[in-house]
Amino acid sequence: MVISKLKSVNIDPKQLKNITKYIETIDKDDDLFPIVEEIAHNPNAFWLNIENYIEFFDPDNLNEMENVGKDMRSVDTRKASLETTKYKVLNGNIVFK
Repeated sequence: MVISKLKSVNIDPKQLKNITKYIETIDKDDDLFPIVEEIAHNPNAFWLNIENYIEFFDPDNLNEMENVGKDMRSVDTRKASLETTKYKVLNGNIVFK
């Protein structure tokens, strides 16, 4: 059933793994969270109405999101605050004789 449903919306069944991994990454702050909640409460509704859901989980979109995710991982996210950073200034003369 799963393979035929994926083929009915022109999705390669091999993409199912990527789709499920992407769904797992969606959290409460994501716009797709209400859709993921619907799917979690009734997975059969997803498969019976896959043509309504698949636009949100299209492999082309997933590939783009994966690229964005890789770019985000390569960005340094450390944040320093001038207000909370402690400084020690060493000032002195060194004389060699």
